[in-house]
Amino acid sequence: MLKDFPDLPVILNEIPRVGYNRIAYPLMARCPNLYAVCDTPSFVHLGVEYMVDRFGAHRLLWGT
Repeated sequence: MLKDFPDLPVILNEIPRVGYNRIAYPLMARCPNLYAVCDTPSFVHLGVEYMVDRFGAHRLLWGT
């Protein structure tokens, strides 16, 4: 879906903390229309900083 509809923004939400980087990082590297929710339980230590450096702050969303 991410490749077939590149103009459709997709939000990645509620990914388990364990394995987050193995799931989210490769997908975000290949699909610029994928965004991640930036919530505390989802991120590993320094994960927010890493994602901002690698993908840009515009790819992270904060919600309550």
